[in-house]
Amino acid sequence: MPKQTYTQTSFSHGMVSLPIFVRSDLEAQSNGLMTLENAYVTPTGGIKRREGTRFIDTLLGKSRLINFGAAKQEVLVVLSNLKIAIYEEDVKVFEATSPWRENEIQHVQWTQNVDTLFLVHPDFAPKKLRKAKNVWQFQNWIFQTNIDGLTLDPFYKFDDTEGVLLTPLGTSGTFIVNVSTQYFSEEHIGLKIRLNDGEMIITQVIDDSSIQVQSSKDLISLDQSSDWIESCFSDQRGWPISISFHQNRLVVGGSKSLPHKVWMSKTGDFFNFDFGEGLDDEAITFSLLSDQREHISSVFSGTHLQVLTAQSEWMVGGEPLTPATINVKKQTTIGSHLDRYLPPQNVEGATIFIAKNGKEIREFIYGEVEKTYQSYDLALLAGHLMETPVDQTYNDENRKLYVVMETGNMAVLVLNKSVGVAGWSVYKTQGNFQSIAIVNGQTYISVARATGVFLEKFDERVHLDSSISTKDANVVILPHLNNQNSGWTGDDFRSGEDVVQDNNLGLPEIMETTDAGLNYTHVIEPLPILNLNGEVAKKWRLIELRLSLKKSHLLELSMQDETHTVQLDEDVFTGSYRLKALGYIEDLTTSLWKIESNKPYAFEFLGYTAFIKTI
Repeated sequence: MPKQTYTQTSFSHGMVSLPIFVRSDLEAQSNGLMTLENAYVTPTGGIKRREGTRFIDTLLGKSRLINFGAAKQEVLVVLSNLKIAIYEEDVKVFEATSPWRENEIQHVQWTQNVDTLFLVHPDFAPKKLRKAKNVWQFQNWIFQTNIDGLTLDPFYKFDDTEGVLLTPLGTSGTFIVNVSTQYFSEEHIGLKIRLNDGEMIITQVIDDSSIQVQSSKDLISLDQSSDWIESCFSDQRGWPISISFHQNRLVVGGSKSLPHKVWMSKTGDFFNFDFGEGLDDEAITFSLLSDQREHISSVFSGTHLQVLTAQSEWMVGGEPLTPATINVKKQTTIGSHLDRYLPPQNVEGATIFIAKNGKEIREFIYGEVEKTYQSYDLALLAGHLMETPVDQTYNDENRKLYVVMETGNMAVLVLNKSVGVAGWSVYKTQGNFQSIAIVNGQTYISVARATGVFLEKFDERVHLDSSISTKDANVVILPHLNNQNSGWTGDDFRSGEDVVQDNNLGLPEIMETTDAGLNYTHVIEPLPILNLNGEVAKKWRLIELRLSLKKSHLLELSMQDETHTVQLDEDVFTGSYRLKALGYIEDLTTSLWKIESNKPYAFEFLGYTAFIKTI
């Protein structure tokens, strides 16, 4: 047969799974890849080796990273075992004791307004973090009190209080309240109760039939009553699950005991949940009513207020949102995770959330024509990369959605709809990625490595992980990588690797600039060619391969059981590089070639043309 050509100049769909690449009728088959590891799809559809990471600090253990825009600057907040820390420009400037242990930080949710970061966990009193007069403060929420002494957090009549009669023996100050049946325990100490138009706080549980209270608003009578209510949030009832801000209201989505309820503060008055007379600016509350009890996983402010539950997704409409205009409608029935907080992301106007099955990255988007939300699976083409997500974030500067997996790998989606790019790849490192956050356009990660848990950030100037840079030296000090085999890059594209001993990595001579850290391998492997100009053959014979490269120094490629290692230029190479091949390929489900290299050099791949004969 005559020589034929197969050309691929776009990899816009990135890495695709096995069920997809056999579908020759799909666009993903012609614009996808079998493997894309430690590299990513560029906005023009090419491929580039990922950035390395710079070492910043050693963390206390498993950690959670949070972006916080405070006092006209963005800072990084790090939650770890019973600690909260703040990093400004990669320097730790604040540390305080927190209530959350290592196994609890995955349930902490957060939002911010102006210069205050609000944090909640269903088992702990909510916290706030702010900088006042250049001093960082980490404190409990304090709900407002009206002029009559009533606190303005939400109250509720819980089902298990039905038939429990309270008889006050006083109306003000400290007094005893008799209880008709055994109900209160030590866990109720500190609980706020409203009875006979007054409010009181339990200070002591005396016995099964009486409690001691301190009034904050005097009762108007000593009447016995079962018509009493208690604060929605307490140590006994639990605390808020999720929070957000929407239309200048603080939104609380669910609590431990009331996971289906939503509370919205008074407009512009975030610690005032007084429903008053239902005026436009007063607080709002509602329950999600469905054929099953909804359990809120998160609330998110997008085109509308969105409430994501373990069972479904809801839209809260109303322009503006008032007690009279609010409209709550169920939209889709995908469901979200409850076993950890996976923060939804706003990407090009759509809300990106992770489905409860852990296999789908859902795009929740509003249709102006239909006036309703639809949900699409962004991970449909690369489902094999979804290995139980544990964190996610989106960097709008490089259009990358990062999804950290329980395995320690990271799936990365480059999404640029305007040019048709939606390509997945996978990042791997010597260790496990744990958490991720974007601060000032930079991508920060916590990574568990053999020698500890480190705070690092991606940096396009380096091609090693957990790296440290030095100047005019013949040794690099790497205490965090002691006894580890580490690589280095130096002047004139020189590189090597050795074991760090006594915290030092030796170099062959004094170098002007050096980066040293852990090597990682980039892998680029095309999809098999299922047919060529409509023909299906028994064998392929690859005669020649032409690769289009950009600003690359080294090429390592295997083709038909041959490995080619080519230094492309003394500096960097841009252009077309040709490789000849011999022999036939009988297994047509395998790739024609594979690029694989752990050498710490920039590499960018734009496309290829294969010259093929068939039999």
